[in-house]
Amino acid sequence: MIEIIQNFSTSAWWIPYASLLANLALLLAVLYLLNYRGSDAAVKTADARIAKMFKEAEFRGAQIVTEATERAKKILSEATISKISLETRVDRAFDDIIIMVQSRVKDENLAFSLQLKKKMDEEILLLEQEAIKIIEDLKEHGKKQLGYFTESMQTETKNIHEELFRDIEQNVEVIKQDMNTYRERQYKKIDQNMNMIIQATFREYLKYILSYENNEDIIFKSLEKYKSDNLEAKKNGNQ
Repeated sequence: MIEIIQNFSTSAWWIPYASLLANLALLLAVLYLLNYRGSDAAVKTADARIAKMFKEAEFRGAQIVTEATERAKKILSEATISKISLETRVDRAFDDIIIMVQSRVKDENLAFSLQLKKKMDEEILLLEQEAIKIIEDLKEHGKKQLGYFTESMQTETKNIHEELFRDIEQNVEVIKQDMNTYRERQYKKIDQNMNMIIQATFREYLKYILSYENNEDIIFKSLEKYKSDNLEAKKNGNQ
C-alpha cells in the first residue's frame, strides 16, 4: 500500500488525462461561441470569455495538481507512520511472547524435577518402612521360637538363643546389603529414565520455540542440577 502511494505521489501519469479533459471542455466552449457570433462585439466578447476560461482552466488544473500532490504526500506520511507503529508493536509483542515462553519452560522444568524427586523420596521411604517391618517380624519370630524352646528344653535354650540371634543378625545384614544393592540399582535406573525422559520430552517441546543452542543448554543444566541433588541425597542417606 505504501509503495502504491509513493508511486502515486512521485508519478504524473494522471496529469495528461486531466489536461485532455480540460482541453475538450474549452474546445466545446469555443465551438458554442462561434455558432453564436453575430457581430464584432460578439466576437470580442467570445474571445474574452474564451481567454478567461483558458485562464480559469489553467489555474484550476494547477490547483488540482497541487492539491493532489499535497494529498498524496499526506497519505504517504500517514502510511509511513502507521507502518513504523505497526512494526514497533509487532516487535514488542514478539519479545513478550519469547519472555513468556522462557518463563513457562523454566516453571515446567522446575515442577517436573520436583515431582520426580518427590516420587523417588516416597519410594525410598516405602522401602525403608518395609525393611524395618521385616526386621521387626524376624525379631518377633525369634523371640517366639526362643520362648517355645525355653519351655521344652532348658538345656538347649542358650544355644538356640545364640543361634537364632546369629541368624537374625545375618538376615539383617543380608537385608541391608540387598537394600543397598536395590537402592543403588534404583538410583541408576531412575537416572537413566530421567535422562531419557528429559531428553525425549524437552527436545520435542523446545525445538519449536527455542534455538538448538538454548535447548541443549537448558537440558544439560537441568541434568547437572538433578545429578548434583541426587549425589547430595545419597551422601546424606549414607551418613
